[in-house]
Amino acid sequence: VASPLTPANNEDLCEVLKFAKENNIETKGRNCRGADLSGLDLSKMFLEEADFTSASLRGTIFDESMLKNVCFAHADLTGASLKYCHLGEANFGETILDGANFYASLISDASFAKTQAVEADFSMSQLQRSIFMEVNFKSVNFTLCDLGEARFIESNIEGGRFLNTEVEQLAFIDCQARKSIFFEAKGKLFLLIGGDLSDTDFSRAELESFSLANNTCLDRCKFRESKFYRGNFRGASLINSNFSNSDFTESDLSETNLTDSNFFKGYLQKVRFHRARLENIDFTGADLMEANFLLADMRNCSVKDANFFAADFMKTTFKDVDFTEANIKRTRLEGFRF
Repeated sequence: VASPLTPANNEDLCEVLKFAKENNIETKGRNCRGADLSGLDLSKMFLEEADFTSASLRGTIFDESMLKNVCFAHADLTGASLKYCHLGEANFGETILDGANFYASLISDASFAKTQAVEADFSMSQLQRSIFMEVNFKSVNFTLCDLGEARFIESNIEGGRFLNTEVEQLAFIDCQARKSIFFEAKGKLFLLIGGDLSDTDFSRAELESFSLANNTCLDRCKFRESKFYRGNFRGASLINSNFSNSDFTESDLSETNLTDSNFFKGYLQKVRFHRARLENIDFTGADLMEANFLLADMRNCSVKDANFFAADFMKTTFKDVDFTEANIKRTRLEGFRF
């Protein structure tokens, strides 16, 4: 934390920056610690490695500026505009970003530690490998971003918008991300460790080799028309979730709680439901060929027109499940086929 500049020193700094902008002068490494530059137009400037620690930058315009390796620690960027900026390796530790606009900026390898943001806009930005540690984000927009290899750790990102976002090797570790939207998100090896993503919308997402651990909560999530090829959901809570018309081929849903969930016309070939809780499930029209229900608990499920060809029900518990209108050819039950 830096002390505020005196009014005279602050005015001098403002004049220096205005002169540099008007004359296109590089200001690499400029010391702006504790300055009040609110509302100033610093667009299209070369401010690489500048130090804005504890600066007041409310409504400041940085559009199209070079801000690589800049330090914004403890700064207030409420309502600031940082569109089309180069912010690679920038430090946003304990920064306030409420309403800040980072549209189409390069922010790779940046550090966000204990950062606060309400309705900030990162849409179209490149955030590869950036670290978000203990951030408090609410309704932040990451639409069409590239979050490849980024890490969100012990963070609150409730209501985050990740529409059409690239999430290759993205990781959420012990995060609270309820009511987020991953509509049409794409990428391989998205990892969730613990945390709560209940009421999140993954509709039409394509997340191959998605994986989770430590009993992540995904209750009431929407997976409609999504593709989670070879996903690992082992141990997750997925109560009252909607998987209608989704493709979960070869995914692992072992030890999950799927009570009241909907798999209407889902593509579930070779899915593993080992020890899963399957109560009040709608499997109507679903393709479960070669699915494995070893030791699963299956109660009051609708299976009309479902395809269980060559499915394995070894030691499965059944109650109120009528297979009359389902395909159960070559299905195994306690070692026997029926």
